[in-house]
Amino acid sequence: MKNTRQRLRKLNSRQNPGGCRFGGDDRGFSLFTVMIAVSFIGILGMLLLYIALANFQMKTTDLRGKDSFYSAERALEEIRIGLQEDVGNAMSKAYITTMETYDENIQNSTSEATLDELRQSTFRQLYVKELAKELQASEEEKSLYSLKKLRKYVDLDSSTDFDESSETLLVTNPSGTEPLMVSSLKNGILLKNLKVIYVDKKGRASVIETDIRLGIPKTQYPTPSTLPDLMNMIVVADSGIVCESGAIGTSIQGSIYAGNIDRTDSVLTSNQIQDDTSILLENGAKLSVSGGDKVVCEGGISLPNGGSFKCERGVNLWAQGITLASANVSLQGKTYLADDL
Repeated sequence: MKNTRQRLRKLNSRQNPGGCRFGGDDRGFSLFTVMIAVSFIGILGMLLLYIALANFQMKTTDLRGKDSFYSAERALEEIRIGLQEDVGNAMSKAYITTMETYDENIQNSTSEATLDELRQSTFRQLYVKELAKELQASEEEKSLYSLKKLRKYVDLDSSTDFDESSETLLVTNPSGTEPLMVSSLKNGILLKNLKVIYVDKKGRASVIETDIRLGIPKTQYPTPSTLPDLMNMIVVADSGIVCESGAIGTSIQGSIYAGNIDRTDSVLTSNQIQDDTSILLENGAKLSVSGGDKVVCEGGISLPNGGSFKCERGVNLWAQGITLASANVSLQGKTYLADDL
């Protein structure tokens, strides 16, 4: 056995003249492998931590940037809310004025669609005029809106959370532009070149540049079938009409509305007038209606002691009835009575 080992050593020395040996001691190689693996795992762990930290910082920065942007947007929303109040006031004034002149310039109109178009056109003109007057910078600069007025609508910097020493809020225009106000009867009013700047405590700035359009609200008006044309009446007598006797008589040129006469009046009780009488002709009085298109009576027409009542051609009469005794009645227009003559 000993001779065999010696022969192997001689054979190895001949095949490896440089003195290299195979099958020798390899202790420490496993420790080196473990160190490499631990180092790799440590580097990988640090890389993951760095990525997680960077992601957290990015989300924090994005969150604070959004908070800064929302603060600027809040100021812009406050301006919009203030402008909505101006829109409501202008709409109210325009609507009331349109209703007060409900029948103006429509005498020659024949269709409800035409009447509605005229009213809508009048409303749009009044609305745009009132709103532009409310927002204009001054009488000399009617094409510019007032930044000072819009700035008053913002109360963000008045809240307890706002720190004037470290935060900044500006309502202005982009560099080289003016606060232009463009009026249109079709699209309303356009406020151009509005800019809101907000800078938070960390110096993060959010800038919003926008235009604001104030449209024309839609309105509806009652049709002639649901609203009487009272504005076109020459005489509106809620307590009726009493014509006293006279040689000349009474002539009315225009439309008339007459309610019922109050019988408790001491002057009228002696005439023994009937209930629901709207027009009374005393002691042969004369009444002629011309030039209008209608005579509307809540009650009837009474001529107890003669007299004369005449509706010219084109004057339409609505009444409960006509009571007469030896009187002269001429109805040349259309007549609508609840009772027979």
